Amino acid sequence: MRRWFRATVFCAAVAALPARADVTLQLFADVAADLHHDGSRTHADFSSNHLDFFGSASRERFSLLSEVVFEVGDNNEFAADVERLQASYLVAEWLRISAGRFHTAIGYYNDAFHHGAVFQLPVQRPLPVRFEDDGGVIPAHFVGVHLDGHIPLGRSAKLRYDLETANSRAPTRDGVVNAFDALDAKAVNGRLRVETAAGTGTLVLGGNLLFDHLPQTPDHAELDERILGLHAAYVAPRLSVIAEIYEVRHDGAPGIDVTTRAGFAEVGLRIFEEVTPYALIDFVAYPDGGDPYFVAERSHVTGTTGARWLVAETMALKAQASRTAGDLAETRFSAQFAFGF
Repeated sequence: MRRWFRATVFCAAVAALPARADVTLQLFADVAADLHHDGSRTHADFSSNHLDFFGSASRERFSLLSEVVFEVGDNNEFAADVERLQASYLVAEWLRISAGRFHTAIGYYNDAFHHGAVFQLPVQRPLPVRFEDDGGVIPAHFVGVHLDGHIPLGRSAKLRYDLETANSRAPTRDGVVNAFDALDAKAVNGRLRVETAAGTGTLVLGGNLLFDHLPQTPDHAELDERILGLHAAYVAPRLSVIAEIYEVRHDGAPGIDVTTRAGFAEVGLRIFEEVTPYALIDFVAYPDGGDPYFVAERSHVTGTTGARWLVAETMALKAQASRTAGDLAETRFSAQFAFGF
């Protein structure tokens, strides 16, 4: 109850900022149906488990961004989760300074698509870049300081950089260290990319390097973490192509030096005015013997095909089928209505 009250007060405070500020408040949600078969059981679910309040305010060079999501937890009850809370100051095009809780500048997908499912093509984000509490491989959220900016490279291209230092990754993969970091060392992440006009769209080519130190738990000793990533994206009015690959290395105590690899490729082509068929393939390859941070996870590859019908500007109907091969073999059919106001 206390978390609901705090989230409600925060949203009301954003909406009540002085008239001199440019304030917006948006709502996003989705409802879905799911049928899956894993070889021994066929099971169906209906879900309505995300309600997203997105608020932003700007005043001259200052801006404030917040995203509070009410989502269903393991206890099958709604709870409030502050996904983003970020204050920024724009110095110039080459430097913006931000602080708070934000989506990590890693790859393309993570900070291009946020918690409103209406904007992404598939029903769920590709597995490697899902959020922490949904089984993703990357640290999707950081709490710390973020610097970014861009430098022109000729008439149609620019070099964009992102630098971040933040609390270390949570001891278990499904959490975020919002405060009280147990470690003195902080995570450091850098992303560098080139963005250029190409045809009717924009081509993005970039890479990441992240260093972190993970605290000890009953499942593992203290671990050093290094994430190396490469990404490419082409986004145009009719065509979108996004591909990312990651190498996540953990080493620490003697005998622990393991590497997990993950990646995905997503293609969407709008064939009618508002209908976009899409295809997605993603994979996670854990090392033989497992990764001490990704406890009890198993390697697999999933192929997905579907279509999104953009009924209105922020209303989408989606239907898709997916097949997972490997240790987690299953077939899944999903439908979703995602919307925003």
